[in-house]
Amino acid sequence: QQQQQQAPQHQSPQHQPPQQPRLPSHASSLEQAVVFTTPYPLLFETLCTRLACEESVVLLYVLLHANGSFFSYTLSRMDDYELLILPLLEILYNAPGHSIPQLYILLVIVLLLTQDADFSENMHVLVVAEVPWYSERVLSNISVADLTTLVLLRLASYNLRSARDEYLHKTCFASLANMSSHFNQMHPYSAQRLVSFFTLLARQYSRLTERIRTLRVERDSVERAQEQQQQDQQQEQQQ
Repeated sequence: QQQQQQAPQHQSPQHQPPQQPRLPSHASSLEQAVVFTTPYPLLFETLCTRLACEESVVLLYVLLHANGSFFSYTLSRMDDYELLILPLLEILYNAPGHSIPQLYILLVIVLLLTQDADFSENMHVLVVAEVPWYSERVLSNISVADLTTLVLLRLASYNLRSARDEYLHKTCFASLANMSSHFNQMHPYSAQRLVSFFTLLARQYSRLTERIRTLRVERDSVERAQEQQQQDQQQEQQQ
Protein backbone atom coordinates (compact mmCIF):
# COMPACT_ATOMS: atom_id res chain seq x y z
CA GLN A 1 0.00 0.00 0.00
CA GLN A 2 2.88 2.43 0.77
CA GLN A 3 4.38 1.67 -2.61
CA GLN A 4 1.05 2.39 -4.27
CA GLN A 5 0.75 5.75 -2.46
CA GLN A 6 4.26 6.77 -3.43
CA ALA A 7 3.80 5.77 -7.04
CA PRO A 8 3.21 8.80 -9.26
CA GLN A 9 -0.21 9.21 -10.77
CA HIS A 10 -0.28 9.27 -14.57
CA GLN A 11 -2.99 10.77 -16.70
CA SER A 12 -4.40 8.70 -19.49
CA PRO A 13 -3.02 9.66 -22.91
CA GLN A 14 -6.31 11.10 -24.13
CA HIS A 15 -6.38 13.65 -21.26
CA GLN A 16 -2.80 14.85 -21.49
CA PRO A 17 -2.51 18.48 -22.64
CA PRO A 18 -0.77 18.93 -25.99
CA GLN A 19 2.85 19.92 -25.74
CA GLN A 20 3.70 23.39 -26.93
CA PRO A 21 6.09 23.34 -29.86
CA ARG A 22 9.46 24.86 -29.11
CA LEU A 23 9.93 28.05 -31.05
CA PRO A 24 13.31 28.99 -32.45
CA SER A 25 15.05 31.89 -30.80
CA HIS A 26 14.27 34.33 -33.61
CA ALA A 27 10.54 33.39 -33.52
CA SER A 28 10.21 33.73 -29.75
CA SER A 29 11.44 37.31 -30.00
CA LEU A 30 8.24 38.17 -31.89
CA GLU A 31 6.29 37.66 -28.68
CA GLN A 32 8.04 40.66 -27.17
CA ALA A 33 6.74 44.20 -27.74
CA VAL A 34 8.01 45.75 -30.94
CA VAL A 35 9.07 49.35 -30.60
CA PHE A 36 9.06 51.60 -33.65
CA THR A 37 11.16 54.71 -33.48
CA THR A 38 10.51 57.66 -35.77
CA PRO A 39 12.36 60.96 -35.58
CA TYR A 40 9.92 63.62 -34.45
CA PRO A 41 11.25 66.36 -36.78
CA LEU A 42 10.67 64.22 -39.86
CA LEU A 43 7.25 63.04 -38.66
CA PHE A 44 6.15 66.55 -37.69
CA GLU A 45 7.24 68.17 -40.94
CA THR A 46 5.73 65.38 -43.05
CA LEU A 47 2.36 65.69 -41.36
CA CYS A 48 2.44 69.46 -41.74
CA THR A 49 2.83 69.10 -45.51
CA ARG A 50 -0.19 66.76 -45.70
CA LEU A 51 -2.84 68.62 -43.72
CA ALA A 52 -5.18 68.50 -46.72
CA CYS A 53 -5.28 64.71 -46.35
CA GLU A 54 -7.85 63.52 -43.80
CA GLU A 55 -5.77 60.46 -42.83
CA SER A 56 -2.78 62.65 -41.99
CA VAL A 57 -4.96 65.01 -39.97
CA VAL A 58 -6.37 62.08 -37.98
CA LEU A 59 -2.85 60.77 -37.31
CA LEU A 60 -1.72 64.21 -36.16
CA TYR A 61 -4.70 64.46 -33.80
CA VAL A 62 -4.03 61.00 -32.32
CA LEU A 63 -0.35 61.83 -31.74
CA LEU A 64 -1.14 65.14 -30.07
CA HIS A 65 -3.88 63.61 -27.94
CA ALA A 66 -2.22 60.34 -26.89
CA ASN A 67 1.51 60.99 -27.11
CA GLY A 68 2.69 63.51 -24.54
CA SER A 69 6.25 63.67 -25.83
CA PHE A 70 5.10 64.44 -29.38
CA PHE A 71 2.74 67.07 -28.03
CA SER A 72 5.62 68.69 -26.15
CA TYR A 73 7.77 68.56 -29.27
CA THR A 74 5.00 70.24 -31.29
CA LEU A 75 4.83 73.05 -28.73
CA SER A 76 8.58 73.46 -28.99
CA ARG A 77 8.20 74.09 -32.73
CA MET A 78 5.88 77.04 -32.16
CA ASP A 79 8.38 79.40 -33.75
CA ASP A 80 7.92 77.48 -37.00
CA TYR A 81 4.30 78.57 -37.18
CA GLU A 82 4.44 78.63 -40.98
CA LEU A 83 4.74 74.83 -40.97
CA LEU A 84 1.64 73.92 -38.94
CA ILE A 85 -0.41 76.90 -37.77
CA LEU A 86 -0.67 78.87 -41.01
CA PRO A 87 -1.58 75.89 -43.26
CA LEU A 88 -4.09 74.71 -40.66
CA LEU A 89 -5.70 78.16 -40.48
CA GLU A 90 -5.81 78.38 -44.27
CA ILE A 91 -7.83 75.15 -44.44
CA LEU A 92 -10.24 76.41 -41.79
CA TYR A 93 -10.49 79.72 -43.65
CA ASN A 94 -11.62 77.85 -46.77
CA ALA A 95 -14.13 75.77 -44.80
CA PRO A 96 -16.77 75.41 -47.59
CA GLY A 97 -14.25 73.42 -49.65
CA HIS A 98 -13.65 70.78 -46.98
CA SER A 99 -15.69 68.10 -45.27
CA ILE A 100 -17.24 68.65 -41.85
CA PRO A 101 -15.30 65.72 -40.24
CA GLN A 102 -12.00 67.20 -41.40
CA LEU A 103 -12.98 70.59 -39.97
CA TYR A 104 -13.88 68.88 -36.71
CA ILE A 105 -10.44 67.34 -36.32
CA LEU A 106 -8.58 70.51 -37.29
CA LEU A 107 -10.60 72.50 -34.77
CA VAL A 108 -9.86 69.96 -32.04
CA ILE A 109 -6.15 70.29 -32.86
CA VAL A 110 -6.43 74.05 -32.39
CA LEU A 111 -8.30 73.42 -29.14
CA LEU A 112 -5.61 71.05 -27.86
CA LEU A 113 -2.83 73.52 -28.65
CA THR A 114 -4.58 76.53 -27.12
CA GLN A 115 -5.12 74.62 -23.88
CA ASP A 116 -1.42 75.14 -23.21
CA ALA A 117 -0.98 78.53 -21.53
CA ASP A 118 2.52 79.11 -22.93
CA PHE A 119 1.31 78.35 -26.44
CA SER A 120 -1.58 80.80 -26.16
CA GLU A 121 0.72 83.46 -24.77
CA ASN A 122 3.33 82.99 -27.49
CA MET A 123 0.64 83.30 -30.16
CA HIS A 124 0.44 87.01 -29.31
CA VAL A 125 4.18 87.48 -29.67
CA LEU A 126 4.71 85.83 -33.06
CA VAL A 127 3.95 88.19 -35.94
CA VAL A 128 3.03 87.20 -39.51
CA ALA A 129 4.36 89.60 -42.12
CA GLU A 130 1.59 88.94 -44.66
CA VAL A 131 -1.30 86.54 -45.24
CA PRO A 132 -1.85 86.15 -49.00
CA TRP A 133 -4.78 83.72 -48.70
CA TYR A 134 -6.89 86.08 -46.55
CA SER A 135 -9.13 87.75 -49.13
CA GLU A 136 -11.37 90.06 -47.05
CA ARG A 137 -8.64 92.63 -46.66
CA VAL A 138 -4.87 92.98 -46.76
CA LEU A 139 -3.31 91.77 -43.51
CA SER A 140 0.25 92.64 -42.61
CA ASN A 141 2.23 92.43 -39.39
CA ILE A 142 -0.56 90.62 -37.56
CA SER A 143 0.01 88.26 -34.65
CA VAL A 144 -0.76 84.55 -34.91
CA ALA A 145 -3.37 85.00 -32.16
CA ASP A 146 -5.19 87.76 -34.07
CA LEU A 147 -5.13 85.72 -37.27
CA THR A 148 -6.46 82.67 -35.43
CA THR A 149 -9.24 84.80 -33.95
CA LEU A 150 -10.24 86.06 -37.40
CA VAL A 151 -10.31 82.57 -38.88
CA LEU A 152 -12.33 81.11 -36.00
CA LEU A 153 -14.87 83.95 -36.22
CA ARG A 154 -15.18 83.46 -39.97
CA LEU A 155 -15.75 79.73 -39.46
CA ALA A 156 -18.38 80.41 -36.80
CA SER A 157 -20.15 82.83 -39.15
CA TYR A 158 -20.10 80.21 -41.91
CA ASN A 159 -21.55 77.70 -39.49
CA LEU A 160 -24.38 80.08 -38.59
CA ARG A 161 -25.29 80.60 -42.23
CA SER A 162 -25.07 77.09 -43.63
CA ALA A 163 -23.67 74.17 -41.62
CA ARG A 164 -25.48 74.98 -38.34
CA ASP A 165 -23.47 72.40 -36.46
CA GLU A 166 -23.47 72.68 -32.68
CA TYR A 167 -20.08 71.01 -32.24
CA LEU A 168 -18.33 73.42 -34.62
CA HIS A 169 -19.67 76.35 -32.63
CA LYS A 170 -18.66 74.92 -29.27
CA THR A 171 -15.14 74.10 -30.44
CA CYS A 172 -14.60 77.52 -32.02
CA PHE A 173 -15.69 79.33 -28.87
CA ALA A 174 -13.73 76.97 -26.62
CA SER A 175 -10.53 77.82 -28.51
CA LEU A 176 -11.31 81.53 -28.30
CA ALA A 177 -11.95 81.15 -24.58
CA ASN A 178 -8.55 79.49 -24.13
CA MET A 179 -6.89 82.41 -25.91
CA SER A 180 -8.94 85.16 -24.30
CA SER A 181 -6.97 85.39 -21.06
CA HIS A 182 -3.85 86.28 -23.08
CA PHE A 183 -5.38 88.88 -25.42
CA ASN A 184 -3.09 91.88 -25.47
CA GLN A 185 -2.84 94.77 -27.94
CA MET A 186 -5.21 93.16 -30.40
CA HIS A 187 -5.09 94.09 -34.05
CA PRO A 188 -7.81 96.71 -34.77
CA TYR A 189 -9.41 94.58 -37.47
CA SER A 190 -9.45 91.50 -35.24
CA ALA A 191 -11.05 93.47 -32.40
CA GLN A 192 -13.63 94.94 -34.79
CA ARG A 193 -14.59 91.51 -36.13
CA LEU A 194 -14.88 90.14 -32.61
CA VAL A 195 -17.24 92.92 -31.51
CA SER A 196 -19.25 92.67 -34.74
CA PHE A 197 -19.71 88.94 -34.38
CA PHE A 198 -20.97 89.13 -30.82
CA THR A 199 -23.27 92.00 -31.85
CA LEU A 200 -24.68 89.65 -34.48
CA LEU A 201 -25.14 86.92 -31.88
CA ALA A 202 -26.89 89.36 -29.55
CA ARG A 203 -29.33 90.38 -32.30
CA GLN A 204 -30.08 86.78 -33.18
CA TYR A 205 -30.58 85.94 -29.53
CA SER A 206 -32.95 88.88 -29.13
CA ARG A 207 -34.96 87.83 -32.19
CA LEU A 208 -35.06 84.24 -30.96
CA THR A 209 -36.26 85.18 -27.47
CA GLU A 210 -38.93 87.45 -28.97
CA ARG A 211 -40.07 84.64 -31.24
CA ILE A 212 -40.26 82.25 -28.29
CA ARG A 213 -42.27 84.80 -26.31
CA THR A 214 -44.69 85.26 -29.22
CA LEU A 215 -45.14 81.51 -29.60
CA ARG A 216 -45.88 81.17 -25.89
CA VAL A 217 -48.50 83.92 -26.07
CA GLU A 218 -50.11 82.25 -29.08
CA ARG A 219 -50.06 78.87 -27.34
CA ASP A 220 -51.65 80.29 -24.18
CA SER A 221 -54.31 82.00 -26.29
CA VAL A 222 -55.14 78.75 -28.09
CA GLU A 223 -55.29 76.83 -24.82
CA ARG A 224 -57.66 79.40 -23.28
CA ALA A 225 -59.89 79.28 -26.36
CA GLN A 226 -60.00 75.49 -26.17
CA GLU A 227 -60.86 75.57 -22.49
CA GLN A 228 -63.62 78.12 -23.12
CA GLN A 229 -65.00 75.97 -25.92
CA GLN A 230 -65.07 72.90 -23.69
CA GLN A 231 -66.87 74.83 -20.95
CA ASP A 232 -69.46 76.06 -23.45
CA GLN A 233 -70.03 72.53 -24.68
CA GLN A 234 -70.49 71.23 -21.13
CA GLN A 235 -73.03 73.96 -20.38
CA GLU A 236 -74.98 73.15 -23.53
CA GLN A 237 -75.08 69.46 -22.58
CA GLN A 238 -76.32 70.26 -19.09
CA GLN A 239 -79.14 72.41 -20.46
